[in-house]
Amino acid sequence: KQISYGKYPKVSLAKARERHQEAQTLLSDGIDPVQHRRKQRAEPAMAGITLKEVSEEFFTSKSEWSARTLKSETLRAKNHVYPAIGSKPIKEITKAEIVAVLQALEADNLAPTAVKVKSLLSQIFRYAEIREIVPVSPMYALRGVLKAPVERNFSAIKCPKRLGKALLAIDQYENPITRCALQLIAITF
Repeated sequence: KQISYGKYPKVSLAKARERHQEAQTLLSDGIDPVQHRRKQRAEPAMAGITLKEVSEEFFTSKSEWSARTLKSETLRAKNHVYPAIGSKPIKEITKAEIVAVLQALEADNLAPTAVKVKSLLSQIFRYAEIREIVPVSPMYALRGVLKAPVERNFSAIKCPKRLGKALLAIDQYENPITRCALQLIAITF
């Protein structure tokens, strides 16, 4: 690889030698000087990027998602994430702030939504980590932070006689569309 330290009149020979020595030091430490310089130039630009900006960039990168999925995930972010931590720089968001958002959803009896928001935030932070906007995703340490959603069992007809009566009632239902839908459900249950 070649690296330039600047043009001659602007950068003196002594300054170029100094920069060359710094590059040699980086190489001896196993760091690519070109990548190191690019990273240093990009850091000030990425320092103030908010979670909202990163998530919008993340959503635009998800071309494989269906329009419905994209809309629901975007709405989930707008309704539950942006009001609390969307305007903060993504590098400054702590695990405690994320936990507070998730636990607020749980407290509002929205445990399934909390699980989905946690999954969405994991994807956004993983995207930010890949783009080197954040050094490490804070979501790795949040496994098990949410309570397991309570499973609800719905009633079912277990008696054969009651099932027969229910099927007869379905056959006599007035609305033909509803009758066909109920018959299909009964056939495929």
